[in-house]
Amino acid sequence: VNCTVYVVGIPFDASPEDVRHFFTSDGIANVVEMRLPTWQDSGRLRGYGHVVFENATDYAKALKLSGKYMGKRYLTVEPCKAPRSGGTSAASS
Repeated sequence: VNCTVYVVGIPFDASPEDVRHFFTSDGIANVVEMRLPTWQDSGRLRGYGHVVFENATDYAKALKLSGKYMGKRYLTVEPCKAPRSGGTSAASS
């Protein structure tokens, strides 16, 4: 079961710990992994990312947080889409 969500609208001045707290403070037991891209020059978050949860229950709870306020922005939390194919990768050779 894919338990990954795509999050958009993360405040640029937030830290990864802030993002983790946003999800865990709403009754989600365990955030397994977060992939939060940062700007190379400043190290600040780019405003989007992927968050992986331990189980389907936490995943469902996370999806219900879409539209909630974090810092100065409203977050959009949606199911993660499958990676696009067609690119070249080491796995395909």
